Amino acid sequence: MSDCVNKKSYFKSISIKGLVEALFALFFICNVVGYFGRFAWYLELFAHFKFQYFVVAILFTVTFLLLKTWKFLSLAILVLGVNFFHIAPFYLEFSSSDYVMPENSNTLNLISFNVYTDNDNYEGVIEYIKSENPELFVLQEVNREWIENIQPLFEIYEYSLIKPREDNFGIALLSKIPLKDKSIEYYGGSRVPNVVADFMHNGKEVTIIGTHPLPPMGANYFEDRNNQLRDLASKRSEFSDSLIVIGDLNTTSWTNIFKEFSRDMDVYDTRLGKGIQPTWPSMIPFFKIPIDHCLVSEDITVIERKTGSDLGSDHKPILVELAVN
Repeated sequence: MSDCVNKKSYFKSISIKGLVEALFALFFICNVVGYFGRFAWYLELFAHFKFQYFVVAILFTVTFLLLKTWKFLSLAILVLGVNFFHIAPFYLEFSSSDYVMPENSNTLNLISFNVYTDNDNYEGVIEYIKSENPELFVLQEVNREWIENIQPLFEIYEYSLIKPREDNFGIALLSKIPLKDKSIEYYGGSRVPNVVADFMHNGKEVTIIGTHPLPPMGANYFEDRNNQLRDLASKRSEFSDSLIVIGDLNTTSWTNIFKEFSRDMDVYDTRLGKGIQPTWPSMIPFFKIPIDHCLVSEDITVIERKTGSDLGSDHKPILVELAVN
């Protein structure tokens, strides 16, 4: 009887261990295939979850330690270390925390928010923008109904550049600061509008670009998004040295296209040193990923960056305070 019990316990432990190892093997594959995202849209999907991979890798590390499964423990520690490498820059100080503004200079506050076309929380958005009081803000997915319902903001923000659309790709830039050389631009052949304008801040000309590429769901949209970002980056010399690129880029900082775009556009991620700050999908906390971005040129210092509250969209707004040096 004792032998029978021992055999049952043995086989039970084997099955639990085997199940954990099988789950880890699947998890390991998910980590690896994300690095091949440049080749296919469905591979890139696995590149977005570095923070989630890090958390799950901790759980596997503890589990294999308890099970004394040393080979798998080594692999779990490897995955843990690799993902820590990817997320650590967002928690290590990047911009100077003791930055001192020159006399007679002001910081610049911006908001970017993908409002979600079918969202009807117009009053909530109006109140949020009024309370944060940015100098400029960019809204994505605005249609004519959205523009009509946020008219009170136009009384505060005298300068604007707007292209409403009914297909989730309308975009609007509103500003308290006079805008010059403003235009609606199309990059990469996707016919998705971008707002581009120059303005003066602390005696320096700055270009702001609001953009919202197509989501890379399917091979065609994947190529369209990549081509839009590449074409935009190829125009870098047409913009001011001081540059702000803001909006829902439909990619995270860990993809090949994001790294390529940042390099060729000569901008850096304002989230560095400020936390990952995921924004989408807002209703699923653990699986949220950071696809709403503000990228700036090296002469611009990030004073503060944060995400806003739930305003009825599947995205959260981002608020960035900058110092143009």
